[in-house]
Formats: sequence, structure tokens, C-alpha cells
Amino acid sequence: QQFITTLRPVESEDFSQEFQFNYSSETLSGVIGAYYLDGKQDYNNITEQYERLRAVQTHRKEDFYDRQEVESKSVYGSLDWDFASDWQLSTGLRFTKDSKAIEQRSTIDQRFFALALIQGFPPSAIVAIAPGQEATVETSPAFAGWATPFTRSFTTSNDINPKASESWHELSPTVKLSHFVSEDTLVYGGVASGFKAGGFQNQGGLVTEFDPETVMAYTLGVKTTMLSGRLQMNAELFYNDYQDKQFAITVLNGASLDQSVDNVGEMTTEGGELEMRFSATDSWLLGLNVGYLNSTVKSYKTQDSAGNDVDIAPFTEIGFSPEWNAQLNSQYVVDIRDYGTLTAAADVSWRTSSYTNSPIDKRDAFADVQQQEEHHIVNASVAFETQDRKWRVAVEGKNLEDKRVLTNSYVVGPFVSGGYNSPRTWAVSLSYSY
Repeated sequence: QQFITTLRPVESEDFSQEFQFNYSSETLSGVIGAYYLDGKQDYNNITEQYERLRAVQTHRKEDFYDRQEVESKSVYGSLDWDFASDWQLSTGLRFTKDSKAIEQRSTIDQRFFALALIQGFPPSAIVAIAPGQEATVETSPAFAGWATPFTRSFTTSNDINPKASESWHELSPTVKLSHFVSEDTLVYGGVASGFKAGGFQNQGGLVTEFDPETVMAYTLGVKTTMLSGRLQMNAELFYNDYQDKQFAITVLNGASLDQSVDNVGEMTTEGGELEMRFSATDSWLLGLNVGYLNSTVKSYKTQDSAGNDVDIAPFTEIGFSPEWNAQLNSQYVVDIRDYGTLTAAADVSWRTSSYTNSPIDKRDAFADVQQQEEHHIVNASVAFETQDRKWRVAVEGKNLEDKRVLTNSYVVGPFVSGGYNSPRTWAVSLSYSY
């Protein structure tokens, strides 16, 4: 049985241009530049809701005109100063102005299956009656009688034409200090600010604006080469402080399935990353990546059912954010004299459990079923490339153990809808370069 179907084809068109001026001397190097983007996206959305979801009615919303436009302008500059033989100071500044516009024209058709009549019929006369609640409905002062027959239906239509435009601007500085401990080791630390433009959301046919999101990012890291260049290791610690965090959720608004975005939160993320590359031999390369992430929602302001402002940060978790993730990969190359090279590769990736929707209210009855379990995925490939590098043939296998895990989910009324990763997949490819 069908509950809801959403089609969202899109046509995109954009133009971008960037100009740079670079300067370099014995102790100074820098760049100044300008960037411009003009983009358009045209959608033709259709959302069909069936009586299995709506109980006593069906909805069909078609956006026969839905255009979203964006214009971004920015100027920037950065400067690297080697103020000592083993020290470097890097600074940068960027000014950004983003403008967005949206216009939609939609038609909504609603088919009602009448069960009960109340004053004002139609269309506000429709009442969904749960089994066993007939006597309660009959006691309502607005009850005017039962519809006969119950399967009687009628259709109403209305047009929606929301549109809006807005612009935002932000000045984003950055600074980084680097120290070359030796020819093979670099230690660095920096502070940078980031800016994510605001936008618009469609809430049941009404377009509303949400504000930009900003972040202050702090990093401390090291890059080093050891064992005569056979081992490379990069490590970094980070801390990000977000203000006016944009939280997005998928909601059922009247006749459409919309993404609702609000500036409702403040949050921090902290963690670390480790990357290692080891040349065991001239033919065998090993790699290891490990990441740790801790996300904390500090403020999440919303309204309860009574319209009161509440902060649900203590009950909120961020999705798609496993605490730990890692990948181990290996590549072995064999030279086949006068013919080419044969490369065998394999990797295994692992991640701990995480939510597949974001944000998640841990008190919600659907919270537990929207979790991706801890898992690992194994991939492998074998490829042959001719000596002149013109021909290449490869056999690849992905998700060799055929692990099936939840990757995304959203709640629609009393249901949870979700998607899973791809099953075991084999592919054979042949390519020619000229």
C-alpha cells in the first residue's frame, strides 16, 4: 500500500567567475581575489498523499513553477609571512554577500472521504473517526450527523503562489601560526570564522526566512614524515563553536513534504583526526585514517504544544555523527614487463552507531528505530593498465559482505520512512584515454 510519494526533478544552471592576483617575495606571499556566482534551479515537485496516510482524504500538490535563485559575491585576501626561518604567520579576510530569491506556483487537489458532518460542511466538515470513538463524536456541539454513504467523496482545489527574496553579508577573518620543528615536521594552530548563508523554507504554502549560521573554528595539528620518507603522519585536533545553528527537519505540511529549517540552536563539535601512509615496500602502500567526533547541542529553542518557549537541548542529539570512524586501506602494484601494471587494492571502513535523522529528540517514540548500527564495510578491486596508460580494465567489488544498514530516515505522521545502503555490488569497467 502507498502512503506518500514525492517526485522532485530539478534543472540547474549556474555561472561563476573568479579573478586572482598572486604576489611572492623572499619572505612574503599572498593573494587577493574576487568571486561571483549566479545560479538558478527549477523544480517540478509532485507530492501525492494517499488515504492510508491521511485517513479520510488524499492530497496532490504540484509545483508547476518553482524557481530558486542565488547570487554570491565575495572579495578576499590572504598573506603568508615567514618572519623567521622556521616560523610562518598566515592571515586572511573574506567579505561575502549572498542574495537568494524564491517563487513558487502550486496547485493543491484534495479528495475527501466523508465520515461525519459538522457545522460548516464542506470542507471543514471532515472528521477522522477512530474505531470506538463514534459516541464521543456524536456528543460534540458541532456534530451535525453522519455522512451517508460513508464512501462519498468530493474534490477541492486551490492555488498557492508564495515568493520572497533576501540578502545577507558577513566578514570572515582567519589567522594561522606554523612552526617548522625540522625539515620533516610542521606544527600549526589556527582560528577561522565561517559563514553559511540563510535561505527560505516552505511551510504549508507560506515561505519564511531563516538566518545565516556562523562558526568559529579552532585547530591544532602536526604534519610529519619519518623513516626516510616511508611513513607520513598527519594529526589534527579541532573545536567548532556554532551560533544560530541551522537545524533542518523533514515535515509533512498540509499537502507537501517539506524541509523545515530554523535558527534554533547553538552547538559545539570537537574531536580529532589521524592520517597515516606507510610504504612497506616500493610496491606495497598501507593507509590508516581514524576520526573522533563529539557533538554537543548547547541550545535548541522551540515551542511546546501550548505555545511556550522551551529549550530541548538536553534531549537533542545530532545525526549522521558517529563518535568513532576509521578506514584501513592497502594497495599493491605489480609491474608486468612490456605490458603494463596490475594493481590490487582493498579497504575496510568502520564506524560506530549514529542517528540517521538530525536533529533527534531522544524522548520521541521513533528515536530508537532511527539509528544506524555499528558496522564495517569491505571493498576490493583489481585493475590492469597498459604501459602507455591508454587502456585500463578493472573489476571492483563493493560491500563484499553484503551488510545492510540504515543510512537515512524521516518521520511522516505516524510512520518512519528510511533508506538503506547499497547491497553487494560487482562492476567491470573498461576505459581508453587519448
